[in-house]
Amino acid sequence: VHRAESDQIAANFKGTEFNRYSERINFCSQFLDFRLVPDKDEGAYRLKLSSARLCHARQCQICAWRRSLMYKARAYRALPAVIVDYPTARYLFLTLTIKNCAIGDLRVTIKHLNESFARLTKLKAWPGIAYIKTVEVTRSKDRTAHPHLHVLVMTKASYFGANYISKKEWCALWKQSVRTDYTPIMDVQAIKAKDSPVGLLAEVIKYQTKPNDLIFADREWFLEYTRQVHG
Repeated sequence: VHRAESDQIAANFKGTEFNRYSERINFCSQFLDFRLVPDKDEGAYRLKLSSARLCHARQCQICAWRRSLMYKARAYRALPAVIVDYPTARYLFLTLTIKNCAIGDLRVTIKHLNESFARLTKLKAWPGIAYIKTVEVTRSKDRTAHPHLHVLVMTKASYFGANYISKKEWCALWKQSVRTDYTPIMDVQAIKAKDSPVGLLAEVIKYQTKPNDLIFADREWFLEYTRQVHG
């Protein structure tokens, strides 16, 4: 599936200023070296990818998928120690948005979005001990870009007492941080004390842009997206 998606993306790059990406993505993962290694848990052998020729292009869906797996593995390795250090901590899942922008304004809009989040974390009411944050961009039907944030926030258990922030109050705090005259849409979900944050870790650490938004977007939108997110 990822190979087929990447083939389409390579075709979109072909013959453009990003032709080098087309060539890199075309050859990505064509050579995979698997080895049999002992599996201590199963008492047998298993196949493990030993080496691969990968392109590491941001828009390559093979590399994006592997990158998301790597980030998940890092987060999952860290999580047990976090739970030991903060056994009573609770978790919130925030989705923070601002108005859609023209694709040519995506870079400055993402910068503003990140600066707004930084202001939010400096407010006295901010309850977070720590967080993981990612930016996602989707394409709207009117060809505008919709950048938004997914944030997994760790809080003290006392957040659900006297320090609780209602949805209405969260919206007001986000509006203050964005510094706008409209109230941006945002969502907040609380994870139950008995539940693990593992599922939401997977939601946060995922593709920056859905493959369909890259593959089925018109070519000019796709190329401008590439220019805007470069670097």
